[in-house]
Amino acid sequence: MQPRIFFYSFLLSMLLAPQAGARLINNQQDYEWDGTHFRVPLELWDRGSTPHHNTPVSSGVPLPYGLVNEPGELRLEDDEGNEVPCQISVLSRYWARDNSIRWVLLDFQTSLDADQKRRFWLTNRPSTPAPPFLQLQRSDDRWTLGNGRLSLEIDLKSNRLLSALAIDGIPLLAAKSGDGLVMESYPAPYAEHMQGSAWNTHGWNKERKRVAVNIPAQRFVSQYQTDQVTLEINGSQRAVVLIRGRFQPADGSTFQPPFYHTQTRIHLYRDSNRLRIEHSIGNSGPSQPFWVLPYHMSGWHISLALPPTKLYYGLSGTDQDQIHSSSNSSSEPFWLGQGAPENIKKGGRYLTRPGPLLASDPSSKKEDAIARYLAVSGKQASLMLTLADLWQLAPQRLGVQEKRIEVEFNARPEDFPPNTSPKHKKPWYQLDIGERTYHDLTLAAFPYPARPQELASIAQSAQYPLRAMAPVRWYQDTEVWYQEIAASGYPPVRSSKRHWVAERGGYRRYGEERSYNSGGHHSSLNSSWLAPLQERSGESLEREEARSRWSITHNPGLNYRLGPLSWNSEAPYRGIKQQLDQWNQTAGFGGKEIYLWASSQDGEEKSEGQSYLNFYKWLPDIEHYALFRMFEWYYLTGSPWALETINGFVSWGLNFQSLRMFQGNPPPLEDTQLFERDRNALRRAHYSRIYNWMLYTNLAGLHATGNPVMDYFARWQIRRALTLLRLRHGQFSNWKDEVLGSLDSPENLVIDRDHPELFSPLSNKLYGSNAKTWMEAQAPLALHEAYKTYRDERILDALWGQADYFANHALFYPQLGLFNEVTAMPHTRYGASSPPIKPIWHDRYLQAFPLLYYYSGDPRLRTRYEQVKESAKNRWIRPWFTQVVNWEQSAGIAKRSTQAPDAILDLTVVKASRAGGIQLQWSSPTDDGPSGHADRYFVKLSNRPIVEYAASNHPQRLPALNKALADVEQLISNQSKGKKKLNLRVDKDAIERELDKFPLEDPNWQRVDAFWMAEHVAGEPLPSAAGTPERFTLRELLPYAWFGLDKGLPIDQLPSGTYYLAIKSWDSDQNLSAISNVVKIDLN
Repeated sequence: MQPRIFFYSFLLSMLLAPQAGARLINNQQDYEWDGTHFRVPLELWDRGSTPHHNTPVSSGVPLPYGLVNEPGELRLEDDEGNEVPCQISVLSRYWARDNSIRWVLLDFQTSLDADQKRRFWLTNRPSTPAPPFLQLQRSDDRWTLGNGRLSLEIDLKSNRLLSALAIDGIPLLAAKSGDGLVMESYPAPYAEHMQGSAWNTHGWNKERKRVAVNIPAQRFVSQYQTDQVTLEINGSQRAVVLIRGRFQPADGSTFQPPFYHTQTRIHLYRDSNRLRIEHSIGNSGPSQPFWVLPYHMSGWHISLALPPTKLYYGLSGTDQDQIHSSSNSSSEPFWLGQGAPENIKKGGRYLTRPGPLLASDPSSKKEDAIARYLAVSGKQASLMLTLADLWQLAPQRLGVQEKRIEVEFNARPEDFPPNTSPKHKKPWYQLDIGERTYHDLTLAAFPYPARPQELASIAQSAQYPLRAMAPVRWYQDTEVWYQEIAASGYPPVRSSKRHWVAERGGYRRYGEERSYNSGGHHSSLNSSWLAPLQERSGESLEREEARSRWSITHNPGLNYRLGPLSWNSEAPYRGIKQQLDQWNQTAGFGGKEIYLWASSQDGEEKSEGQSYLNFYKWLPDIEHYALFRMFEWYYLTGSPWALETINGFVSWGLNFQSLRMFQGNPPPLEDTQLFERDRNALRRAHYSRIYNWMLYTNLAGLHATGNPVMDYFARWQIRRALTLLRLRHGQFSNWKDEVLGSLDSPENLVIDRDHPELFSPLSNKLYGSNAKTWMEAQAPLALHEAYKTYRDERILDALWGQADYFANHALFYPQLGLFNEVTAMPHTRYGASSPPIKPIWHDRYLQAFPLLYYYSGDPRLRTRYEQVKESAKNRWIRPWFTQVVNWEQSAGIAKRSTQAPDAILDLTVVKASRAGGIQLQWSSPTDDGPSGHADRYFVKLSNRPIVEYAASNHPQRLPALNKALADVEQLISNQSKGKKKLNLRVDKDAIERELDKFPLEDPNWQRVDAFWMAEHVAGEPLPSAAGTPERFTLRELLPYAWFGLDKGLPIDQLPSGTYYLAIKSWDSDQNLSAISNVVKIDLN
């Protein structure tokens, strides 16, 4: 860990930020809160139309900041207040603040009638400690495990996964030779061999040739070493054994290319007859050369110890509701499966529906039925198997043959003749480099012959697991939801469907959403789970479950066998570099050697092996990869699979950042002069939205993992943002090489030779920059999350700078309620110029502006987001964009007053010296809020005069700007004939060009500092009653360029010279006052 940094973050949060935690409200309708204890209801409901008996539940619940430090401080209760046995584990903490718990995972069991709901309560009162239930005996060659009912063996040498299973002492499974995890390869006679030394952001230069590899079809078995079997979870209600291995030829021969890896999690529950097996195969090897090879089948085979007398199988209609059981003789081989989902295009949209039900008897084919489970019944006991996504991930199958159970996660395609859709008729499967599958198998054992009603109940509960959900207001008030969530304002449920069928563009199969690249990234960059939390419908739950599983398994290039990044306290930065060098070589810009299998020797024919590594824009666009869905799935379910993908995703992003910002050599945070030495480090990162999503990725990774490497990079990204925004006067983007003019520095400007990073950065030249305005509007989302994470007032400068930028600089057409597509800093000549005049509507403004208004209280920002919303009145706006609007206007968040405290006009310097500090005095301002006075002071110091807003355009250009805006609005009004249209393009020649009468930039460009650009100081007092004289001695600066360090700069280290001071205040509604009178001091 990084204890000094984490501790100082906590110390700063205590000193610099208001100490309110989350905004819990005493609202008995949603949850209970008495100021010390909360009691939040958690609701479960059956969505499978069958009863539940001791069904395991695993659900994540958020907690408010600062209230709970250890899981033992929490307990689960029923409606009567009785304690419910529950395993509570930590998913996330407020790592950068006080280390209190942010999310917990609850594991418990419950019974529930069909179509019914049940409520439990989570409260911060101590629970009764309970010991782990797992009975575990270890030896050199096997593990024997028991949960009170089930007993099972894991053989450490035979590689069979399970070697035995029994219920209440009755044997059910006993592995024999040939059993275990198996795969069959598919012949690969040739391969496209590609090799290149390096990548750029749009692909790579490579040599390629078709070569003979002659890889035959053969059988593989999973092999694992003793140290690859670990007890991952050992709790009072659930235990998990993790087994990691890799496939090797079953005949013991040598297989030269790397084949697929396996990862299996076996879940046991206290006194339960269920066993859950999560299984994955992955193309996960991090070493080169990489291969994409075909395979024919993957599955798990294990022999029965139970003499079967009858087979049962469950079917349902395509409505997925009632399960109907049938029986079959146990004397003949039998299998049950589903053809691949079929895609039908209707009205330009895709409908994905289940493929046909198939069985070993061809006459059993049914077009309108779904396979649900298979059970083996004997005279003394029975065993049921069901796959959670049997039809969704088809073709899969369950079978019994020669007294052996056969689960095929990827069934042999020839067993599913033309019943599969055209895209899935190929007789092979393959996994991209860094890709993996995911399969969820449940076994249920009974010490008596099978009872169809019980079989159906367990099958439904495996397919549609119970999820405990808190009221929406709890997610809102705990303030943990990314991009916020509102307790009201979500549109009503439009569908009455009980279950989800994929019906939208972008899906090729159930849950397979290819929105990873340009064009689909808007949905990836917003909360995916808003709908399930708001609607509480089975359809929305199943949709997000499917999409979340897809995003954590098929995110390109993230699921490698590379562990989480570690912080080496002895040599941390060398350690980071070494680890990121490995990521760069594996999944970044390093040289690559890849073999993609092919059936033809003809190099002109496309190889069957495919890889994202050959796709345009695979590497740089880290914001395209279902960012929030991964984290939401982890928090709501506790899925370790999601956590693995999060570690891979963030590590991959950190490599990109290290190369762009540090050129591959991460410096210590103590290097506060990096951006003075290497000004281009501020702009080496692609474009504006990439800055935003790099920061957001680091923050989200830190929240989920507490990883100090992610914390380190988050701090650097915040430091870079604070510097870049000052250099570019509020524009959060890179700049171009075009020089617009020369810049002069103020006369007699104090420059600290020892600390040149202090105060706003200077430049001899003014460079131009053009940014997509809607991309700029993404920055407040990450900056808001950064402030929530660290509660450091220096981050407020970035939010205030963006508020300044959007209120005073970005081109806005008030009559249209639209921003210009592109914003230059400073503006280029209006009219016939580049970038063009082009008003466009974008929903990102509906997310950004409520946040900027929330932190500033600037009424212009509120007006503008209302105008943006009004401009799209007849346009469907997706709810995830309006959530921030609804949040900002919701109870407990909305401003009770929109009036800022009065400006302080009597700031005076009593005495000033470097040795004794700067003694200030002023009168506490009046505020119209409940207290009658301000809530917080911000004293700022600069080496140049401080003004309200940043200098941008030459002030005498304002008439030309107003004329250009009015001309555009009139032109569009004429074109649209009074109708509201959002996609009109204005010919640049139709607007009169601004004359070159004045320079582009304000002559005070770097002669003054906006208030938000000046340096913060430490230790301002809390405001007293209005009119009270306030006294404060300034002894220490908190330089923005020192963000992330556990120290400030004492005043006595400043050089002698002239400085300027100003103060603002804000109230409990975060309404920021106008700037005070500015005082000038000579510090000696």
